[in-house]
Order: sequence, then C-alpha cells, then structure tokens
Amino acid sequence: YRRGAFAVNAPSGVVADVAGRGPEDFETLARRYVATRPEAVRGFGNRLQAWRFMARMLLTRSTDFDAVEKARDHVRLADADYCGDSETWRRTHDPAAGFVPDRAGAPVLAVSA
Repeated sequence: YRRGAFAVNAPSGVVADVAGRGPEDFETLARRYVATRPEAVRGFGNRLQAWRFMARMLLTRSTDFDAVEKARDHVRLADADYCGDSETWRRTHDPAAGFVPDRAGAPVLAVSA
C-alpha cells in the first residue's frame, strides 16, 4: 500500500459499476454511521466505556506475530518481493506499459501494431 500498488489504474469506476452510483464522501458516511449507531453518540456512558476500552488496550500485551505465524505453520517466503518491484506485475498492471482493464474484469494487454 505504501509503495503505491493500489494507485495503479486509480481511481476507477468500480464502485459506480457495482453499486450503480458513485462512492459516498467521508462526511456522509460518518454522519450515517453516527445516526444509526447508539455507541457513536456522545454521552457519559459511552465516554466511560471508551476510557475503559483505552485502559484495557494500554494494559494488553502486544501480539507476537512471528510466534503466531510459527505456531500456525505459515509459509515463510525467504526471497519475497513487493508487487511494485516485480517487472511482471508492472507489465500486467501499468497503463504506461500497455495494460488496459477489460470491461468484464479480466486484464487485457494492449497489442501495439
């Protein structure tokens, strides 16, 4: 994400294609959330609950992700690359390299004559 993998071909019209309308802006989304969620409304009880949650979070030990991966026998990649560093990925995703997304969702490489 930080290296811009999702910025290739962005922004897209996927939300409008799937939902039939454009995406909501953040303010509209936040207002709808506050209007429908009782825990999002300011009040003494909710503020007390938030302070309790914060204290519990500060006192909880952080997760050792390496130990979790080892315990669950996750595959460890010895020589992994970021997708943005992969020549194959860039060639099949970058519009400057001839990538044209197909309307049906399948990627198509443009052929130059």
